[in-house]
Amino acid sequence: MGTNGANFTYKQVAELLNVKVGTIYSWVARGEVPYVRLGKRVVRFPQAEIEQWLAARLVTPGRG
Repeated sequence: MGTNGANFTYKQVAELLNVKVGTIYSWVARGEVPYVRLGKRVVRFPQAEIEQWLAARLVTPGRG
């Protein structure tokens, strides 16, 4: 996924999650994905935060 402590761009997160870049922009606007705002138009996504965010959304099949 990258080096430890990496900060991903919109494009990198979109590729990682296999979604469109526009989806990531929407998630940021709604506060649905962790990000760091480094400037008025500069946003980065810390690798550790994205990994935690994904892990929290993991759905495992129920045991029947």
